[in-house]
Amino acid sequence: MSDQSDIPRVTESIHSRKRVYFIPQSPPNASEGSPSPLVYSWLDGTDRAKSLTSNTSPQSPNDSIKLPGFLISLFRRIPHPITAWARQTFLPIGFPDSVHPVYARVHLLQFIETFLWSSVSVLCSQSMLESLGISSPAATGGAVAIQWVLKDQFGEIGKLMFINRFAKSLDSHPKTWKFVGEIASLSGALMQLCTILNPSPAWFLTFASFGYAMRSIHFSIYNSTHMTFTRNFALQGNVGDIVAKDDSQQTIAHLLGLLTGITLLTVNHSPIFLFSCFFLIAPAHYHATIAFLNATRFEVLHATNLRILAREYVAAGEAQAKGVLSFDEVSAKGETVWFGESLRATWSGAKISVVGGTVDAVFDTAQALADSWRVLKDQNYLIGYRTATDSFGITFHQDATSSDVIKSIIHVTKLHKEMKSRNSADAANSSNFSELLQSTLEWTVSEYPRFAVDLEAKGWLTDAVFWGDEGNRSTWDRSRPTD
Repeated sequence: MSDQSDIPRVTESIHSRKRVYFIPQSPPNASEGSPSPLVYSWLDGTDRAKSLTSNTSPQSPNDSIKLPGFLISLFRRIPHPITAWARQTFLPIGFPDSVHPVYARVHLLQFIETFLWSSVSVLCSQSMLESLGISSPAATGGAVAIQWVLKDQFGEIGKLMFINRFAKSLDSHPKTWKFVGEIASLSGALMQLCTILNPSPAWFLTFASFGYAMRSIHFSIYNSTHMTFTRNFALQGNVGDIVAKDDSQQTIAHLLGLLTGITLLTVNHSPIFLFSCFFLIAPAHYHATIAFLNATRFEVLHATNLRILAREYVAAGEAQAKGVLSFDEVSAKGETVWFGESLRATWSGAKISVVGGTVDAVFDTAQALADSWRVLKDQNYLIGYRTATDSFGITFHQDATSSDVIKSIIHVTKLHKEMKSRNSADAANSSNFSELLQSTLEWTVSEYPRFAVDLEAKGWLTDAVFWGDEGNRSTWDRSRPTD
């Protein structure tokens, strides 16, 4: 009998379960009568094989995918309609093949985060409501309502100020901002708890407003970064399905958190008890966030890892070892901070002060702009160099795509290497810089196709590159204007 791995098969996903159809290895013989039934086996460790054309259960090769024994025993005890409903309600269609491999771990940690956050929210609400009751024992309901509404309005103003200043970096640094958002949420919760310490309307409005502002910033960051994470989880374009299933998962976590918070209040609701509960829950929330961020390992290109990839590729030169690093190899370099989204201060590669900046931010003189234009006028990017800061800048044409962004980064990296091999002051000279820019452009045009292919071969997603994009784009003449 042939090995199971030699048997042709067709595998499909049905409501997050897999089943395999085994293909007969020899064509049917007309003299044998009716054709053989279509047979499949579920790959869930239950070894259930069924025929679609009969009520019998023909034998088939053992499944190649096995679950641990205790899980198999547990699943066998749960009625199939219940497990099927749970899959359809809480798991993306086609799970696990339709999502990134880290999906399960990340969403388990997200569930814990939401549960803890909801528990803290109950404590905060109790604290603020009790503060209002203490600070205005003779106040009417209208006075209490005014204070409650005012703290919300001041909080919304704080959120608007944050969005205006930092929204541009939410796509390029989602994990960093996720961390900041969770810290803001815990800080805001602590400020809201502090409202119970002083029976003063001014005290309440100050701490409740700042607390709400911090938690509003958290909501804004969560909504933005959550969509970024979801886009990376979706391997089959199933963003909407993943968002919907995330919502169902978080609904359960939120309800459990509210129930836990209410249970704690039935035990005691004194200030000491409320603060004790907070300082027990907050560290658990913090560690869940750190674990969440460490688990979100996406092969997404952003300005930080792209610079590391380009430097290593250029540094290899013509050596046989030339190639693109994998995600794990980039992480192992240890040259990044803030969950891999920022370079360390000791970074020795090309300093790129601005990517996609305005023309006046990239070039310090008209001559520098002219030198870059003469060489790169047919490209979708222009490169500038500032001697005072020893840094490069890149501005993009309005037709630039993600490929042009990648190409510009590797071009700057090669240019930096060539400039370092010469005297920096001499290399920055107008004529010398133009010469280097031209020679490195020729190298880039030759090497970029291979670099791009190697990126995809190592699993990097090249359809988009993220950086602090402010939307600055330019147009320029592709040839010298005629008089």
